[in-house]
Amino acid sequence: MEIQIVGSRFGGKSTLFKALTGQSGAKAVAKVPDKRLNRLAEIYSSKKITPAQIILNDSPPPRANQNDELFIEKQIVPALKGKDTILYCLRSFTSQLATDPPDPTEELQLLETYLVMSDLHTTEKRLEKLNDRRIKHSQQERNEVNIIGEKIMPILESSKPLRNQLDDESIKIALRIGLVSQLPAVAAVNEDDHFHNLIDQKLCDQWGIKAFPLNAELQSEISELPPEEQENFCEQFGLKQRAIDKLILALYDELCLITFLTGGEKEARAWPLAKGSTALQAAGKIHSDIQRGFIKAKVIGFKQLDQAGSIAEAKHQNLFRMEGKNYPISEGDVIEFMFNI
Repeated sequence: MEIQIVGSRFGGKSTLFKALTGQSGAKAVAKVPDKRLNRLAEIYSSKKITPAQIILNDSPPPRANQNDELFIEKQIVPALKGKDTILYCLRSFTSQLATDPPDPTEELQLLETYLVMSDLHTTEKRLEKLNDRRIKHSQQERNEVNIIGEKIMPILESSKPLRNQLDDESIKIALRIGLVSQLPAVAAVNEDDHFHNLIDQKLCDQWGIKAFPLNAELQSEISELPPEEQENFCEQFGLKQRAIDKLILALYDELCLITFLTGGEKEARAWPLAKGSTALQAAGKIHSDIQRGFIKAKVIGFKQLDQAGSIAEAKHQNLFRMEGKNYPISEGDVIEFMFNI
């Protein structure tokens, strides 16, 4: 599961990337905040804590004198291929390097419009190929013509992104032919202490985009502090959590992920897992050997374990249950896998 950061020049993309990952570069992971891990480590006397992670990709800036349309067509759209979610970084602060005043709503409209135009061009080319009478097409391809013509094209021709507009069959086709406006999206509205140009929330709702205001430079500086000082900073300003943590959790949700937990003397760990996954699939996230030799999963909800206070007490209350390979994993399940290889 990978996220692509997208934004215009001088919007603070690289600063946002560093705030999210604590690193500079083109690709890195962001740790998903989860307060349950500290409690889990306490219960299991774990020596190490490992949070769930998501992968982020920073996109290259536009080349000198490159217009917006060419930049999106040649650099952004190819970068979005194979990704799972878009993270827009929208400028809402004044900059000596930028000639235009900040307008996050206009920037979002521009980016989304060009993605729609790119998808429209892709579907037109696909239909042209499928309608070529010189080629004998399969029944699947004939069905594809109908779906593109009746369900996908009308949305794009109305200048709207495909996001949240398609049924399951149409989504499969959109993914197969590489349409990018159907990708889930989150917008980080990058502002400073001197300028606040709020984004049009109604437009975001219409396009299915969650928007989060934050100061990427400040968040990047906070992320460099030791964990204790980060907590003190949040307490000092009356914050329940860092703005960047809210953004990471929103991205995690857009990726349709849940978290299951494992504990032991060596490590307390959070594992990301696609919603609707089974115990067998969860076992495979840890190791293929565990999946191959799966016998049973010993499961307890985190809240139950937390209330019990210890493994011994949870066992005394018969809170653990044995589940088979088809058990659907729930958010916060604490699991011990039984396997034989």
